[in-house]
Amino acid sequence: MRLRRLGYAAAAFLAAFVVVGAAATELVASRIEFSLFVGLPVGLLAGAFAAALVLAFADDRDPVRRALAAALGAFGVASLVVLVVSVVGLGVGVALSLVVGVVVGVAAGLLAAVRSWRRSTARPSAGP
Repeated sequence: MRLRRLGYAAAAFLAAFVVVGAAATELVASRIEFSLFVGLPVGLLAGAFAAALVLAFADDRDPVRRALAAALGAFGVASLVVLVVSVVGLGVGVALSLVVGVVVGVAAGLLAAVRSWRRSTARPSAGP
């Protein structure tokens, strides 16, 4: 197993954990007093699912599965980088940083999926 693939899986896990965990916590906050106890397990499950998809599909022959793995990995890396840089480096609030991180992560994921799709479906050029 290559180190890059493990890194993408770890980034996908952390990004899914943060995004889904925060969303689940906020969604049930008005109904459940300790909503964090709902958000953490939901985030852990989402992160584990994302990491498992990256690990399972990164070297798959199917271009759709490989594109999905590339998109999840790129989403994880981009959203975490934006989140950390904006909160720690720029001092922006966590909520705004999370939203911007998700938007940038989605854009990076789409670009990675398109790039992976094009690479896997490209036909070798015919020689002379």
